[in-house]
Amino acid sequence: MEDFLGIAPDGKVFAIEVKNHRLIDLGKFLPQARQQAARRKRVEWLLACRLAGYPMTFLVLASDGTKAVWDIESTNHGNTFISWEG
Repeated sequence: MEDFLGIAPDGKVFAIEVKNHRLIDLGKFLPQARQQAARRKRVEWLLACRLAGYPMTFLVLASDGTKAVWDIESTNHGNTFISWEG
């Protein structure tokens, strides 16, 4: 199963696969993300790979064409803010 489901502001639902590996193996990780989304109906896939040496930064690829780098900052109040470049 995917790591979790996420809902974008436009209402799209994504099966989100998070990888925490030293090397990013897209040949292995992309098929896994796609297969997990295919198991659910009307769900797209999103793959987030943590960048080694940057514990809160992720390379993000998604079925809607998103290609981005996300920086995640958590606050003391439990809120998470995501900013991206790309």
